[in-house]
Amino acid sequence: MIRSQLEQHQAANALLDELLQGSPSNELLTAAQAPEEEPGDAPQVVPGGIGADEEEQLLHEINEWLKVRGLPEGDIEFELSDPESGSPLAILDVAWQNGLQAELGEPVALLLDEGPRTLQVANDRGFRHFTDVETFKRYAEEEILAVAGTSGTG
Repeated sequence: MIRSQLEQHQAANALLDELLQGSPSNELLTAAQAPEEEPGDAPQVVPGGIGADEEEQLLHEINEWLKVRGLPEGDIEFELSDPESGSPLAILDVAWQNGLQAELGEPVALLLDEGPRTLQVANDRGFRHFTDVETFKRYAEEEILAVAGTSGTG
């Protein structure tokens, strides 16, 4: 058991070193490939989440921008969980699990300053994700509001 924990810590440190040095890892783990936790293991860190007050303020501004245009507000710090086990996989900055038009589109997320693991988990779970505000707004205006026949100015 101790050896297994030591190996896990060494593997985690190696991954962190790769990320720090900017060298890409050979492949990203999908949620299904992530190692299972055993009883007594330290809880795994869930990737994602809001990193700063400015980021949180920006997410609230995005929700207000959508609300003014008649679109639903997203769930800030949405916990994306494994449907079978219920284990958290990632924290998405803001997400629309049923799309920007409920039940008419794909799940959508806006992920600001997130690492590759968060982006991969969102992708694996079927979320169309955006990593910058302007691209997200363009999507909302051109693909959602235009289809709905609503003005997307402003």
